[in-house]
Amino acid sequence: MKAPSNTPRCLDWLVGDGGHTIATEMKETSVKGLHYIDVRNDKGETTKAELEIKFKRIAVLSRREAETLSSPRPDDNPCHRARYAKGP
Repeated sequence: MKAPSNTPRCLDWLVGDGGHTIATEMKETSVKGLHYIDVRNDKGETTKAELEIKFKRIAVLSRREAETLSSPRPDDNPCHRARYAKGP
C-alpha cells in the first residue's frame, strides 16, 4: 500500500523545534485505540494481531528548515542515506 503524499515516509524527519524526530514524538504519544486483525500464515492458520492506534498533530520541518537548525548531514541519517545514495 502506498502512503498518501502528505505522509512522511521516513520517521527520522525533524519536528517541532528541531530537537527530536517523528519517531521520538510518536513513542511519547499514548495509544488512542486498538484494532484487531486476522493474520494468516503460510499454512493457512489465522492468528489475531493487535494494532495500536496512535495519532498526534505535529509540525514537520522541511529539509531547508532542518538544515538551518544544524541537522545531521544526509549520510548520518539512515533515511537520507538511502535517498542520497550514489548508484553504481
